[in-house]
Amino acid sequence: MRSSLLGVTLTCAFASLHCSSSSSHPGTGSGGNLGGAGSMSQAGAAAGGASSAGTSGVSGAGTSGDSSGAGTSGSAGAGGSAGTGGAASDPCTDRTICEDFEQLALGTEPAAPFSIHKNKGTVTVDATHAHSGKKALKVSVTATASDDTYRQAMLAITGAPLLPLANNSVYGRFMIYTERVPDKSVHWTIAHGDGPYQTSTATYNYGGMGGLMANYYRNTSPDPTDCWQSNQQVFPTGKWTCVGFHFDGAQNKMQFSLDGVDISDVDVDGNAKSDQTCTVKGVDGKWYAPAPFKNISVGWESYQHDSVGAHDAWIDDLILDDSPILCP
Repeated sequence: MRSSLLGVTLTCAFASLHCSSSSSHPGTGSGGNLGGAGSMSQAGAAAGGASSAGTSGVSGAGTSGDSSGAGTSGSAGAGGSAGTGGAASDPCTDRTICEDFEQLALGTEPAAPFSIHKNKGTVTVDATHAHSGKKALKVSVTATASDDTYRQAMLAITGAPLLPLANNSVYGRFMIYTERVPDKSVHWTIAHGDGPYQTSTATYNYGGMGGLMANYYRNTSPDPTDCWQSNQQVFPTGKWTCVGFHFDGAQNKMQFSLDGVDISDVDVDGNAKSDQTCTVKGVDGKWYAPAPFKNISVGWESYQHDSVGAHDAWIDDLILDDSPILCP
């Protein structure tokens, strides 16, 4: 199911299921764990007060490894007019990472604190579709072939100001737009986390394969631990969708939401898992989280041949933090 963020050579455990590499590389519900309907301005993280039409920013982000100032990927947001009924809350206030891509030049890749992980793909600022403002991040992969299947276009955080994570836990929220998703022969990922676990590398993925799917991969030997938890719900297309996720490393749990609604079928308690939904039976099927997470990324990654061809998606209004995040 899972694949490297470093573009290494892949091998498929089962041709109809998942590929693995030789290297490593979120819905209110009743408790409001991942966020529900809320108000999303475009204000930068450093902007104080309320705004409904500010510019983008990365909260507390400086150049790579420096969390003391404004990041190169965005600047402090400017105040905007308040919505009807009073000032709207700035969703970037006190958030670790908050980016709407408005301050980045078209056609460019986001810079620090972000990293770009790609394999026959591109990650660039684009104006074709935008959820807020005029820009979003376009993640595109080229067409595959039957003998050339792995594709990746991911926006990653691999260090400060997000990592290391407090309590090895991260909440993510982003808007995504795509015209299609591949058929059930292709496993794809839009939210990813990885890092070491004992002597191996563990990976948490959210995406789909026909329906929605949570995926766990650990490069154990002699057999890989390549496991899934899925449902038949099809990911929305042709509209902006709010994706929320929570990777809880301390509890070995994952949680996922769409448009503020928790998708319990793909909420995972890793301590309760067995090898029954793994490609190889007999492995330790528990979904042990990375300890700690070393990479949190969003975008598009796929592992099998997509017969339709190239794939495009757009990401906007991204927040990564240590506490729950509302949908806009």
